[in-house]
Amino acid sequence: MDCPYCGNAMELGCIQNRDGVYWTKTRRAISTIVPPRGREAVSLNSGRVGYISGGSAEAWLCRKCKKVVVDYAPKKQDEDE
Repeated sequence: MDCPYCGNAMELGCIQNRDGVYWTKTRRAISTIVPPRGREAVSLNSGRVGYISGGSAEAWLCRKCKKVVVDYAPKKQDEDE
């Protein structure tokens, strides 16, 4: 994928977190027990969040302009589960 900001090639990787990966509109205190919920919270996980595996989302990294692009649409196999 080419970076939508600078046009350079991006690297595919993932963002990971023990309790899932979420986007929220405002910064909030991080809880070690309960992931954010509510209408504003958007789960970015590529699949289910597990106790051992945590949560992850595929992400494209541009080292030149320091941007990360995340597609939070579920993968086809996740939609079937």
